[in-house]
Amino acid sequence: MDNESNAILVVEDDPVCLNLLCELLFSTGFEPVVATHGQSAIERLDREYELIMLDLSLPDMSGLEVLEQIRQNDRYQDTPVICVTASDMDADISRAFSLGAMDYVIKPYNNHVLLSKVSTFVDWKQKTQRLKDLSTIDKLTGVDNRHRLDEILSNEWRRAARSSSPLSVIMVDMDNFKAINDGHGHQAGDECLQAVANVLKATIRRAGDYVIRYGGDEFTLVLANTDKNAAVQLAEKIRTQVSGENPACQQLNSFLTPLQLSVTLGVATEEKPAPEASPDSLIHNADSVLVAGKGRGEKNAVHS
Repeated sequence: MDNESNAILVVEDDPVCLNLLCELLFSTGFEPVVATHGQSAIERLDREYELIMLDLSLPDMSGLEVLEQIRQNDRYQDTPVICVTASDMDADISRAFSLGAMDYVIKPYNNHVLLSKVSTFVDWKQKTQRLKDLSTIDKLTGVDNRHRLDEILSNEWRRAARSSSPLSVIMVDMDNFKAINDGHGHQAGDECLQAVANVLKATIRRAGDYVIRYGGDEFTLVLANTDKNAAVQLAEKIRTQVSGENPACQQLNSFLTPLQLSVTLGVATEEKPAPEASPDSLIHNADSVLVAGKGRGEKNAVHS
């Protein structure tokens, strides 16, 4: 088991069952996060869980309703859900599986059997995540790769449309990257890309913000719930950090010929994304203002 990520959401209203279940999970190294109502379970869908254990009989709503909302949340598409309940009705079991439950345990349950199921599904989720990371993470910089961009942008666009909140994209293009490669070698170019990626990762830390290596010397930032002014301010902060104020970039001066990194950035925002519209327009608009700015010779600048 991966102890760095071991939280399990336990949705159970019976205090006796809840205490026994939490003790059982604690004893095997898991961190139970408790919800005794359906609404409180939904409110706790704000962090990563290795597994969700869901009672189908709750005081304020059906556990099946909670399960439906869990599966509608993009973040929990791959999170295993085990329904733990006293009901053995075929209709409930069938409905739970149709909504995305991965197993169904009838009370009273055998502790050893339940723990075996928990361990199996947690192991499955962690292996699935590792395989996903291998296919979606850029090996050189450690940020998401281009394959992830469509998924990220589509998910955040739908979320912003549901909440009527702004969504911004920043395109980041390194200046004179070809000259760095030609004059200092590809090892130097790789170190420059890593330095810029580190600045980007250190600058954005909120859930819903993403750094993607778009290709070559370009990066894309997807910023949830961020209006135009906030996105421009963030882009300006990145520009100044890369151009020498950040230690990650300053240490590149260890080369025989000192390197001065800089980036040009393009910003685009959709204040109220429409569900039926394409999020690709954000990438196109951010890239267009960036290219136009560079075409005017305005490098090391923010364009919006």
